[in-house]
Amino acid sequence: MQSSIRLIFSLMVLLPWAQLAQACPFCNSVTAARVREGIFSADFYYHLAAAIAPFPIFIGIVILFYFGPSDRRLTRSSGSPSNTNPSISPTRKGQL
Repeated sequence: MQSSIRLIFSLMVLLPWAQLAQACPFCNSVTAARVREGIFSADFYYHLAAAIAPFPIFIGIVILFYFGPSDRRLTRSSGSPSNTNPSISPTRKGQL
């Protein structure tokens, strides 16, 4: 246990001096610069809005399904249990 704590601590101390890894070898190339220019051009916000526009509609549909009208009838309770099955009379409920 003690040795693993020392190892973790020493790695944390040495980590700021570690050489940075280059994840993408093409990031500084001419092709990468042209791709960035194509993405972040003058019509960037138009394309961003066109990509995001369907999501409020989808969220609205989900809200409509979740909070929409139900097929059940809502009745007010008068404080006493009501007979939901009319074929069973109140006197025969306990006998079934």
